[in-house]
Amino acid sequence: MNIKQKIILIYFLILPFIDLATSLMTRFTDIMLTPGMIIKGITLLFAIIYIFFFSKSKYKRISIIYCSILILYIILYIGLKKDIWSLSNLIKEGTYGYRYFYYPFVFMGFLNLADDVKLDVTLVKKIISYNALIYAMLIIIPYITNTGFASYYDYYRFEGSVGWFYAANEIGAILTILSVSIYYFLDVSKKYKVLLLIPIFASLTILGTKVGFLGMVIVYFICLIAFIIKEKKKSFLLVCVSLCFLGVATYFSPVSNNIKSVMGNYLPSNEDNINNPNNNDKPNDNKKPENKNNSNKNGNKLIEKIHNFKKLDDFIKNEKIRNAITVIFNGRDIMLVENLNYYLYSGSVNQLFGLSWTDRESIDYTTNNKLIEIDYFDILIHYGIIGFIIYFLPLVVFLFYTIINIKYIKVETYIYLFTILTILGAALLAGHIFSAPAVSIYLILLMIISLFEIDKNKEEKLGGSK
Repeated sequence: MNIKQKIILIYFLILPFIDLATSLMTRFTDIMLTPGMIIKGITLLFAIIYIFFFSKSKYKRISIIYCSILILYIILYIGLKKDIWSLSNLIKEGTYGYRYFYYPFVFMGFLNLADDVKLDVTLVKKIISYNALIYAMLIIIPYITNTGFASYYDYYRFEGSVGWFYAANEIGAILTILSVSIYYFLDVSKKYKVLLLIPIFASLTILGTKVGFLGMVIVYFICLIAFIIKEKKKSFLLVCVSLCFLGVATYFSPVSNNIKSVMGNYLPSNEDNINNPNNNDKPNDNKKPENKNNSNKNGNKLIEKIHNFKKLDDFIKNEKIRNAITVIFNGRDIMLVENLNYYLYSGSVNQLFGLSWTDRESIDYTTNNKLIEIDYFDILIHYGIIGFIIYFLPLVVFLFYTIINIKYIKVETYIYLFTILTILGAALLAGHIFSAPAVSIYLILLMIISLFEIDKNKEEKLGGSK
């Protein structure tokens, strides 16, 4: 491991503690500039500077082109909305912009850096395994000492503890990604490593979030299948032990009770939407947009068709399906419809470049519920069709590249890819993936190591066939 790889390892190892410091500062002080914003802001700036001035990677040219397009889009995004040209509005737009555009910029920057330092799977294994245990212990220790914080704002109805962290959905997503470590802890040569699964399962049990626990279970079975394929007969004992751990975790998990609570007496909890250190919007009050007929400063009538698009219940008559949507989206469907009302009648410029995040009387976009917590729709509505296409272009290229090179994918790489798909599903169900730098950095790591492993396998196979 060279010095550059050691720096990357150290950087990832301090991330859990940065998240911890951010949480405690947010809970107990009024300081807006947190350690997380500072460190990850520096990371974002470093990624851009590295691409343009220091990279020697084969990806440099395409990265410069893509980042230049992103920067041009951001300029147009701000330039076409004169009603957000105030200091307070620009600060809010900058805060949300940092959160969302961290992913594409840092992905391109880290892709170049990883290529330059020859990132390998050994380093990634260490990062994933160490960080999984660190996050797990920072949830378990507060739980044991009764010093942790509730995962849900409505903690009288919903159980779970987020440890000393803040946003439960973000921590659940991080632990889901880091559950890839299960594959490494199922080690035939060192059977004692299977005991390290206990804190992983325990932490997600304590956390109590539906998406986090379900994501961990999915990744667990992906790892288990891959392990059985690799080890075959040698895997029987470890498989049985790990299944017992999972069974115990499932038995004690409060997730089933939380789901029953949602089903029995529905009230959107939005576990991360309230007092979220990265969220400047107010809690959801479940109000539909009012049918206003006032006039703006130009004398034009405000949107009158706002009630034409109502709630999803009006279109879904089947009660079982409606109940399923209620449980799955936990109130996000209400916020989705509310924001779609504004988006669909906002005009072509706003549909192309987004509604932004600030109150805009020119299009009557003054609702408090701007954050939907469904990442794909948040990006589409707030950054428009053009922003959506540009934003997800690297992800689309990544998925296309893996499909056309599927014959070069080995078992371990499949684990990364299925985990990525699980997280992309979580971005739809609970959000806080692309909008959370603390989460997206691990998604970036899995995407890049997947690309590198595919390329490595491809070179070996093609080289061996010559």
